[in-house]
Amino acid sequence: MNTVAARMAGLGLAGRPPKWRWSLTRPGRRPAAPDLVRRNFTEVAPDVLWCGDVAQLGTAEGPIYLATVEEWFSRRILGHAMCAHHDAALVVASLQMAAATRGGDVDGVIFHTDRGSEYTAARTAAACRALGVVQSMGRVGCALDNAAAEAFNSMLKVEFVHRHHPGHPG
Repeated sequence: MNTVAARMAGLGLAGRPPKWRWSLTRPGRRPAAPDLVRRNFTEVAPDVLWCGDVAQLGTAEGPIYLATVEEWFSRRILGHAMCAHHDAALVVASLQMAAATRGGDVDGVIFHTDRGSEYTAARTAAACRALGVVQSMGRVGCALDNAAAEAFNSMLKVEFVHRHHPGHPG
């Protein structure tokens, strides 16, 4: 038996139960784009692969949602948007900022995301078509399929949000 567990039991102590964790990703009702990346995030040139995700950030006024678009070759955030709701409008705003950052010529860029409803929405698909961006989506609930974007969100929460809001679930 584990020594720490035995001593805790002898003192009548119990460990804190793990927090229940939930995900923002809910499968959309529309068909998803194919997975063109297949967890291969090693790009050899700029503007070949962009990754996107939405993160929920805790604030004193309630949750706020941050959508980001990251260029995977340089690991640079090209676009972002924040809103009190996570929907297609939030994602489209971040995608449009990324395109503007690159001068508007983003034809053929692969935009890889999870299969959340904001990414499978008709509005997001229309924005991608208008920009010439090709959508790619990993599986629902599989963070490794969108590891590039998940890594940024994790770093943001650990290095910034949790340090500035101690004790807040973020």
